[in-house]
Amino acid sequence: MPTFIPNPIDQEKMYSLFGKITPLSTATEDNVLPLNQPKTSVRELLDEPKLVATIQKIKEYLYSCKTRVTNNHGSSY
Repeated sequence: MPTFIPNPIDQEKMYSLFGKITPLSTATEDNVLPLNQPKTSVRELLDEPKLVATIQKIKEYLYSCKTRVTNNHGSSY
């Protein structure tokens, strides 16, 4: 039966790739910086959402992919 032998993990490399979690600070109120005030008003958050992409563009893209597959292989999948 095969045996799995893992390579040692380089913790410094892992930290450089993902970062590391530090313990939560127990700062006193004197050391705490004030929170930044939000720059977005409540009214702006309640307005109509903006579309980033439309369904029509996605449909056109998918259709063009299907057309290319059909034309390249003689039949559609």
